[in-house]
Amino acid sequence: MPIKSHITDPATGQKASVDKTEGETSGLVVATRNLKTYVTKPMFFLNDTYGADMNIGVVVGATPENVHDGIDKTQWTASAIVGGNFVFNQNNVHAKDATITVLDFNDLAGDDIVISINGSATTKSEPGDWAKGASNNACAINIANAINGITGVSASPPAGAVVTIIADVGYDIDSLTTTGAGADITVSARSVDATGALSNNVAQFDKGGDLDLSGYESVTGWIYLTGWNALGLTIYGWDVGAAIQLGNSVNIGDYINTGSLNVWQKFTISLSDLGISGLVSTFDALRVQILHPSVNAYLDYIQIQQTGTIDPQNFSIRPNKQTWLHVTGLYWSIGDALNTTLANSSMPSLSYDQILGEAELTSGILYQKIKDGNVEISASLNKLADFLQWPEATIDDVICDATNTFITIRTTFSEPLILRAEDSDELRLTINDDLSGLLWLRATVEAKEEDRST
Repeated sequence: MPIKSHITDPATGQKASVDKTEGETSGLVVATRNLKTYVTKPMFFLNDTYGADMNIGVVVGATPENVHDGIDKTQWTASAIVGGNFVFNQNNVHAKDATITVLDFNDLAGDDIVISINGSATTKSEPGDWAKGASNNACAINIANAINGITGVSASPPAGAVVTIIADVGYDIDSLTTTGAGADITVSARSVDATGALSNNVAQFDKGGDLDLSGYESVTGWIYLTGWNALGLTIYGWDVGAAIQLGNSVNIGDYINTGSLNVWQKFTISLSDLGISGLVSTFDALRVQILHPSVNAYLDYIQIQQTGTIDPQNFSIRPNKQTWLHVTGLYWSIGDALNTTLANSSMPSLSYDQILGEAELTSGILYQKIKDGNVEISASLNKLADFLQWPEATIDDVICDATNTFITIRTTFSEPLILRAEDSDELRLTINDDLSGLLWLRATVEAKEEDRST
């Protein structure tokens, strides 16, 4: 004889019910509601000073501390601490910056300067393109003006007859030569070559004395990847005298687009992220460590940036205490002075390599998911294509009044990102560039808040 049994909740003593509907098989009555109750919370990325408005004019200080540029100029002393696989003055391969130094203008009549940018060489000759002038400095000015006319690079006004050349975004200086004698003119297009470095090889850049960091806010540099591994490469502060690390090891890969090879990318890492902000009498070196031999990189134009009128700013989403945020989507709204109307066409006139009417950003808007102070997810958004390359990313709205254009971009997550208050989780957007040219820039998330207090 069967034993009489019931499905019973031991906490309440309540028995489960069975539904009997004519024509249907009998079955248990089961709740289809969510087990947990959520509060829907659309949320803006916010900054304590600027609120939700991210179209701010970031301007760093005018006099950075120059750390290293492949020995184009004399800066901090570079050395291999672990492994002898770094080349600190790799010439005419890949360079973000380069120099031309005029030593004796009198002997430069008829000489050429040849610069190759993205594999295309351009020759500038004396006197057709530049004149040797009446002094070394005048000659350097004329050379700078001639170089400025070349697509892909910019030449600064010379200091002490030294012309500094910077490759524009998307360009690479791969060779700089001259027919002039070394006693009369020198040219240099060098970078730090780490393509031969092995796992845990370490390079050091030593100032030779302490740098007071109280007036500085970030480390910037340029990296050119020809190969990548997810382990990446880290940068950190060092005290040479005490032989100890200062602050945190930060992975440079968390501040760039690691899928973009064979192009110079700028990284901007705040001193607070490095854990060395405000140090006065201990910091005197930076170290870079390669974590996998497949990380093939060139480094150039490394600087420590002064505090400016508006420093890079973080805009964040954080869960309240004793809550979790289940983030299901990220939404951008962007407005700019741009007429995107095309006659007789339904397609908006937008460029993939700009952000509406603004040129591709140098550093980019840095997107990061942070857990316990560690970066779990990161991406750098420099142009419209970077916003739209992710799965489920779409332009939802485009409106234009023939003067200004406003768009919204939506990215829906296949699974919610969960931000836990107890883990100090955060979604962060960092503005590193001058975005004051945009009329409007805000970002929001669609989230559900879960109460975790009980």
